[in-house]
Amino acid sequence: LRSNNASNSSSGLSEGDLLTELRNRGFATRGAIVRVRDGEIDTSKLPAKGTVEEKDFQYLLGMPIQSFTEEKVVSLRANMESSQQKLQEVQRQSEEDMWLADIETVR
Repeated sequence: LRSNNASNSSSGLSEGDLLTELRNRGFATRGAIVRVRDGEIDTSKLPAKGTVEEKDFQYLLGMPIQSFTEEKVVSLRANMESSQQKLQEVQRQSEEDMWLADIETVR
């Protein structure tokens, strides 16, 4: 994220500007991440502009820089695809099929 303020002599954003930028770009706050459906975060509970605090975005601000590498993104996408496939498999099973599979596992 870059500062749009031309009069800002520093190379970074102030904390307030950073929080505002995250909010304006539609990043969900920690409290807004209530559920994920079809790969999309439910952001219906985003706070009003100007009311965000650092703790609201700590899940982003506290990420190690290595989380932004291409290799990490590829790994996370593969993990997401695998998890989605597993979820679809579970959703296709009836409760009875799940129950029978659990019994077979215990035997």
